[in-house]
Amino acid sequence: MRTSTYEIILPLIGKDDKEIKGKALLVNGLYGAIDVVDEATAAKVREGDFAAIPFALRERLALRGHITRKDEAGELADARLLGRIWSKLIGQSGRGPVILPTYDCNFRCPYCFERHRLAHGKKWLESVIDPATTEAIFKAAEEEKKRGKWIEGCTLFGGEPFLKQNLAAVQDICERAHKLGIPLNAITNGYEIDSFLEIIKGYKFNDLKISVDGVGAAHDRHRRHKNGLGTYERIMDNIANV
Repeated sequence: MRTSTYEIILPLIGKDDKEIKGKALLVNGLYGAIDVVDEATAAKVREGDFAAIPFALRERLALRGHITRKDEAGELADARLLGRIWSKLIGQSGRGPVILPTYDCNFRCPYCFERHRLAHGKKWLESVIDPATTEAIFKAAEEEKKRGKWIEGCTLFGGEPFLKQNLAAVQDICERAHKLGIPLNAITNGYEIDSFLEIIKGYKFNDLKISVDGVGAAHDRHRRHKNGLGTYERIMDNIANV
């Protein structure tokens, strides 16, 4: 038995935006399980000390997916199965590319499910999608349209898509999507979108999702810039200008 690869362990925050002492939040990104446990149990899950967890609670955590008897390959198989089920039940209504201009990000959020990417090194992180790859993506999208498939949108994701280093790549993606009549969307932390306002407004993005974790200090506690500074005020200023 081991802790799930997709497990995220967080402090529990109350309605007053203060941490609730003695409690923790277990979140499983694969199965969608969210459970409140005491800090001691959370520490044992984090450390893999399952023998110290009472049997009934241990079985409950296993049933919920926080701890598992499956290896990484087994969990990955479950992820692929759930993806296929989603595609059959929900995903047939439309399709569209989700493009990561880069894996790099200017934030260091402690709960990020992509935090393992930091181990790949600076050169890998700072790579930006090249024009040939972008061209291939939209050629495939064009072929899908010719076969009668509905392309519901192109989503920019990451990493953080709206980094200044991505400006030319994002412009290229938007222009190609626009020529094919594909609506544009983005999921962003909002910190550097002031450098992309002309693109966002010019190409009339359908949807812009900006992640905010509470107000003021509550947000800054989790949505941390890699330089350690708070991010809330700048994001709010940027949202006001979109």
